[in-house]
Amino acid sequence: MRTTACSRPRLLPSATDGISFQALYTIHWRPHRRSQPCVEEAVRAHVHASALGTAACLPATDLLAAQDAVNAALPHGCRTAHYRLISARTVLQLPPDAADFLQQQQADDHRIRRLRFLKTHSDDGWVTASGLTQKSTDAVELSWRGCVGPGRSCARPSGLS
Repeated sequence: MRTTACSRPRLLPSATDGISFQALYTIHWRPHRRSQPCVEEAVRAHVHASALGTAACLPATDLLAAQDAVNAALPHGCRTAHYRLISARTVLQLPPDAADFLQQQQADDHRIRRLRFLKTHSDDGWVTASGLTQKSTDAVELSWRGCVGPGRSCARPSGLS
């Protein structure tokens, strides 16, 4: 039995735009008696091709789940004309620049969801994040929960103009 460990990571596409996984494979295989001299590269190519389709459907946001799914899709106990693939495992990583990009993208998505929530609820008369609501006349009025809205009015606290 032979063990092949990839010395360099190979890129796998992900479902997240602009981000690819880096895959490091460990493959256990056995050559047939009359195998060709370049069988090891064929084994690597076979395992990598098996991982491509699965990885392309997975988002880069959950690296461990993607790694589990790719490992489940890798061939085990497969026989070909030149070798028998006993087992294959992969470790997925994100390139450093992709990890930073993904973290920034997640922060932006969170910020957008929060702003949409605030916009939706400020239209219902809830207090906005700063406690101020900008009206269309460019006048800024103090608003508080339940007091500002269609058909509602409250007396202003003393000291506010």
